[in-house]
Amino acid sequence: AVRADAGAPSRWRCARLGLVLVPLWVVGTGRAMPAQQVDATVDAGATAIRYGDSLATGAATLAPSIRIATPRATLGAAASIAALGTSAWAAQGSIDGSFFTPQAAGLRGELVANAGGSDREDGIETGQLEALGRVHLMRGGWGLWAGGGAGRAWDGSSGHTLVLGDAGAWLRRGSLVTVITATPTAVDDSIRYTDVVAAVRFTRSRVELGAAVGARAGHGLAASTGGRTWGALSGVVWLTSRLGIVASAGTYPPDLAQGFPDGRYVSLGVRLIAHPAWHSAL
Repeated sequence: AVRADAGAPSRWRCARLGLVLVPLWVVGTGRAMPAQQVDATVDAGATAIRYGDSLATGAATLAPSIRIATPRATLGAAASIAALGTSAWAAQGSIDGSFFTPQAAGLRGELVANAGGSDREDGIETGQLEALGRVHLMRGGWGLWAGGGAGRAWDGSSGHTLVLGDAGAWLRRGSLVTVITATPTAVDDSIRYTDVVAAVRFTRSRVELGAAVGARAGHGLAASTGGRTWGALSGVVWLTSRLGIVASAGTYPPDLAQGFPDGRYVSLGVRLIAHPAWHSAL
């Protein structure tokens, strides 16, 4: 198990407070904000989780999120607070922002920064900071991008240097969007791997469906094959323009930089959205 470390950034406590309060405030005041610029939601539900092949637990979760978009920039934040079946709690949050250059000859530059962290009742904290640059080739119904950057991660006991690559492609056909990404990653001087993920998203009237599959290959990975492949399914059925039922199930890979194991999960909950779901332009 990772250990709490006095060197781990206590600023995550302040960041987590903002990540929880800001989305809740936006949901409460969303009518004053243009629907084409702000997308804010709050999910509340129950989740069953199994970490690796060992610990299994249930959790009641509250997960607010917000994304603000303009033609030249986006800003997003998300948080999750879980009351675990062991009478403990866990929290995590992230914030990310992008700045886009004007488009020229179908090409557009992007600068990205993101930060995230987690905390548990036993005092263990983790965190991650990343900065990347990308170049996008934009067309009417499809696009490509490539880029890279660097970052820093904390696993609760030590820090790790990250070197990141990022490439992908997307295709839109009516209500169906397909995305394929490849993210080469180096953690310190000992771990190098690439994650390849394919995802699809379908929206029709009051129904949203999503699916994703991924695979990891590289050097310096643990001997266990757990977490080398993963997949997930998710869906939302909107009962009204602002209230939906959310369900998801799947697996996810280990986070080697922050020291998280792979896991399996099933989740069911409700979603509140600040603006009518089928009127949002995001």
